Amino acid sequence: MKHIGYLIIIFLLLSCNKISSLFGPHIGGENTPISIFFPVPISGDMAPDFSPMVKYLQKKTGLNFKVTIPKSTTGIDDGFYNKIVDIALVPPLKYLDLSKDYQVQAKLKILRYGRDFYQSMFIINKEMEDQIKDISDLKGKTIAFTHHDSASGYIIPHEILYIRKIEPRDILFAFSHKNVVNLVYKKEVDAGVTFYQDPGPGGKLRDGRFLIEKEYPDVADHVRPLHISGKIPNDPLVFRKDFPQDIGELFLRSFSHFLETPEGKKLFSQAYDVEGFSRTDDTEYNDLRMIMKEYFKD
Repeated sequence: MKHIGYLIIIFLLLSCNKISSLFGPHIGGENTPISIFFPVPISGDMAPDFSPMVKYLQKKTGLNFKVTIPKSTTGIDDGFYNKIVDIALVPPLKYLDLSKDYQVQAKLKILRYGRDFYQSMFIINKEMEDQIKDISDLKGKTIAFTHHDSASGYIIPHEILYIRKIEPRDILFAFSHKNVVNLVYKKEVDAGVTFYQDPGPGGKLRDGRFLIEKEYPDVADHVRPLHISGKIPNDPLVFRKDFPQDIGELFLRSFSHFLETPEGKKLFSQAYDVEGFSRTDDTEYNDLRMIMKEYFKD
């Protein structure tokens, strides 16, 4: 009987090991919190405090969460590959790469001013209007872009120039939309590119120019749009491959409820100029995917 008892214990231990190997470590436990990556705020200011969101999600789901704000999106690739990152808010072009390489899934899409898209905009200083009347006049001029992997800050406007065979004399990367607008305002470049959103009530700026409006209240008088691109889908919130569906749905419901709270509205409005999220999937990024295929065709 004693031997039978030992056998039962061994069987139970082996069974536990098999179950553990099948399901892996408990996701959302104290030592295995759900890892969420959010980007640096759109203004480039100090990282926001996500602790109210973490506490809210933990209370509503019974799971543990950890929020990280990386300085760039380069480390997110390794994070998804090694399952260190579970959820992330990423730029649309970054999503195309991640969906191709790591099969991440788009679940939500940012809403700004009731829209789930934005655009790219060429801007010039008003004093350049005699020299630059339309986009064709950018030939032989100096243009400031943000950085090479930005949809509105480089890829889309660069494609617009390429299609029209407009060759600038020189280009420079300013590394942020705010810096680009600053350069144009101070006439240190002939033109620049930034993101575009339609003006708000009373003509309130919602495009890249608003980033320096506090410092230069007359920016709208001195920096004007030259050319506006087609629609670019807003940044998606993505899940890693094989993220448990039941936990994912629980998170999405709780996250959506948090966004409706005063704390949630304030947090995402101040950090990312976001008023909410809408449900999305991979198909909504197909048009952008086709543009990128054409861009890299040559």
